[in-house]
Amino acid sequence: MDDKMFVQTEIKYGPDKLKGKYHRMHSVHTKFGELINNTGVTWSSTTGMVNADESVWDAFFKRDKIFKTFKKKGCKIYPLLNIVFSSSTATGAFHNASSAIPQTSEEEQAIE
Repeated sequence: MDDKMFVQTEIKYGPDKLKGKYHRMHSVHTKFGELINNTGVTWSSTTGMVNADESVWDAFFKRDKIFKTFKKKGCKIYPLLNIVFSSSTATGAFHNASSAIPQTSEEEQAIE
């Protein structure tokens, strides 16, 4: 993987640095997705900017400082991050309470 990146960027990252970049990008994808899926938040895919009430922003700011960056700059690369990470990010579609009876495969297929 590092050799392929070198051909594209002419920069040698090394496996540890590539892993770190991957995990940071995955975190950005997860947190930005959580933000734009919140009620009362709108996002422009063309500009990458997010709009929300100050009360919504305050709640997110208490959780993580990255949300301040999202408020200032948005996330223009989110569509690309979504392509890369959408299949590996948990959505909760198959969540089950610990007290609930497990779903059958037919019920799971209906959810999909």
